Amino acid sequence: MKRKVFLFSLMALLVLGFTFIPITASANEIETGVMTASDYSFVVDSIEKYYRNKDLGAANDISSYFSEELQMLLEAKIEMDSYQRQTYDLTYRDYQISIMPFDEEAWYKVNNETFLTLQVVRTWYYNSEQTTMSEVLNVIMCNDGASCLITGCYDKCESITYGPIDELFQNALNAQNARSTYDIDTLLNDYITDFKVQCDEKEAEMEEISQNSSTIDKEISPLNSTSLTRTDIKNWARNNYNQTTPTSAISVSYYDFSQIDGAYDCTNFVSHALAAGGATLHDNGSSGITGTDQWYYRSTSNRSSSWAGVNQLYSFLTRSNPSDSNIGPYATEKTLTYANAYTGDIVQGHNGTTWRHSTIVTKFENSQVYVTGRTSPGVYNDNQLATTIYGTQRLLHLEGNYSGQ
Repeated sequence: MKRKVFLFSLMALLVLGFTFIPITASANEIETGVMTASDYSFVVDSIEKYYRNKDLGAANDISSYFSEELQMLLEAKIEMDSYQRQTYDLTYRDYQISIMPFDEEAWYKVNNETFLTLQVVRTWYYNSEQTTMSEVLNVIMCNDGASCLITGCYDKCESITYGPIDELFQNALNAQNARSTYDIDTLLNDYITDFKVQCDEKEAEMEEISQNSSTIDKEISPLNSTSLTRTDIKNWARNNYNQTTPTSAISVSYYDFSQIDGAYDCTNFVSHALAAGGATLHDNGSSGITGTDQWYYRSTSNRSSSWAGVNQLYSFLTRSNPSDSNIGPYATEKTLTYANAYTGDIVQGHNGTTWRHSTIVTKFENSQVYVTGRTSPGVYNDNQLATTIYGTQRLLHLEGNYSGQ
């Protein structure tokens, strides 16, 4: 996979942040406190038009809604999404979008600027079962009395489709504001080019996939144990992906790892799904945070790194010589294809710098693989086409589970 050194260097820049001043707010205060009802309606209408342009190829004029700099970022996402849809021949049928307040207590206003977060939930069909995608956006709306304008609209978490483009854009904008010679046009053009290369490479791989495996029963691939049930892994994931607090599949309460600064919950979610499917915890009774030779969670300060880390879970599952003395689930890394994937397997995505996201295989149709995952409260994907998880993916095909008995 081609990667731009240019993008790597940008990742080292400091993130442009916004200092939130906590206030006590409620949905009713949209009318009287943080922002007016008309301002809120303006924000929602603007963002919906942008998403319809991006997802459906609509031609809404959004130039009067967003600042000039922000339009550059949004138009880049629109172009990337259009290319991806054409490459994979995707049609979003029965498209629905819902935009709602999120975490209103953190909303605040400084002078003419209002800082707020919104949850954007989109549903559509590109197979016989509904796909759901939910994102949480940090939005900045400026109303100087003469005009309204949205000057910030960024994914609260890194986009699992486009990668770290929001973070890179904010870094570049910060450098530009500091009178740097850095060119935002160059950033976006190079990022788009790299994204298109990834799509082209994935299309070439897809064309080589054999269609003659469509009769395989994807629920019951051979497993080298009897204590792992693929459908139970899938069912737990599908029942919990959009829950504020998913049901724990182990003896202690579910802890949301997105509460830790800079962390996401995706791999913790996958570990719980595996446990719900009968996977045996590998806990030697150690204290503190252990390495990838174990797989368990007791508390945030007493767990294995493999429980919630993308690369650490990969290392544990693909360990050498698993056995009754080296208990727990195990897997083999394979190319992500319909023939290789089975229900309950794991798909991980690469964001251009690192393996960043973990999901569970939950659906098959028309020789395509679909996945479900959770990133944080309000941020999740259900029945998403696996090849649209970042630009590069790897499949961890479950081979079995040792129970130590």
